[in-house]
This record gives sequence, C-alpha cells and structure tokens, in this order.
Amino acid sequence: NQTNDSKTKKKPGIFQLLYLFIKSGLLPVGLMTMSQFFHRSGGRFTIAPLLIQNKGFTVSNIGGFFSVTSLAQLTAVSLSGYIVDKLGRKILLIPGTGIILIGLFLFDNSNSYPMILVVAILLGIGEGSLSSSTVTLFADNAPKGYEGVTMGLYRTFGDFGFMIGPPILGYIIQQMNFSSALLVDGILISVCTLAVVIFAKETKKRT
Repeated sequence: NQTNDSKTKKKPGIFQLLYLFIKSGLLPVGLMTMSQFFHRSGGRFTIAPLLIQNKGFTVSNIGGFFSVTSLAQLTAVSLSGYIVDKLGRKILLIPGTGIILIGLFLFDNSNSYPMILVVAILLGIGEGSLSSSTVTLFADNAPKGYEGVTMGLYRTFGDFGFMIGPPILGYIIQQMNFSSALLVDGILISVCTLAVVIFAKETKKRT
C-alpha cells in the first residue's frame, strides 16, 4: 500500500504537466506546429484552389497543383527526417520557412501554370522540411512516462491550427484580397519559426 501511495503522490497533475511542457520548450514548438497546420489548411487547402481558379486555370490544374505539392512534401519528409537525425532538430527550420515564404510570394505573382507548379514544389518541400523538425522536437522533449500525452498535445496544437486556418484566411480574402491572406499566412509561420529557433532547446547533437 505504501508503495502504491508513493507512486500516486509522484504522479504529476495537470498543472505540473503543463509546467513540464513549458519548461521543456514545447510551447514555441506547439505554436509552430499550429502555424504549420494553419498554413496547410488555410493556405494550401483554402487559398490555393481559390487563387488558382481566380487566375483563370481549370479544376484539373488545381488537382495537378495538389498532386505535385504532395509528391514534393513526401520526398522532403523522408530526406528531412534523415537530416534532423544527423545535424540537429532545428537545422531545417530557417531554410524550410524560407522556402515556404518564397513559394507564397511567387504564388501571388505567378500567372503561368508552370510557375504554379514551381510554387507547388516549393510549398511541398518547405512543409516537409518543417514537419520533421517539429514532431521530433515534441518527441525528444516528452516528459518521461508521458510520451503519449505529449504527442497528443502535438496533434492538439496542429488540429487547432487546422481548424482556424480556413475561416481566418477566408475572411481576410473576402474583406481584403488574396495578397493579404498570403501575407498573414507567411508572417504567422515566420514568427512561430523564430520563436522555436530562439527559445526551444536543441535536442540532437550533430553525428
């Protein structure tokens, strides 16, 4: 009984868990995860088809954009996973975000379908590069014995961003224009990336 009581006492409560998450540097990583899913659902799934159609392209062109983006992201995820294991979890944060920002800028200024496909490649590579970094940072910083809870928290941040992205960016498009929505998307992911670079702990040494 005493053993069971001591185990019960050692088990952290919800506030202690939140403290552990914040102390581990997971809060900025969580916000970045939110911005990634915000970009994915709001930028890629909401803005992209509307903007492509607004530029005069067909529904099949929109489908091609999504296929190319997915292929680029699939390739980048595999390669970036290897890189963050070898060179550190945060090594791809700035390059990945930079690639996304270039893609968003070109997207706003592209009027030919080949350039739209270039944008698709850039966005896929950028997203794939960032996703490996954030998920491994969450896994590395998980409090011992609460790995499942930590990964659930990762998805909570992500799903929250996925939920708010479309209505927010859709509202901006309706009230202003596509350029403003792309700008907000880019600013959010940039600010969250910088927060991780500055405040989150690197958890993997170069090998």
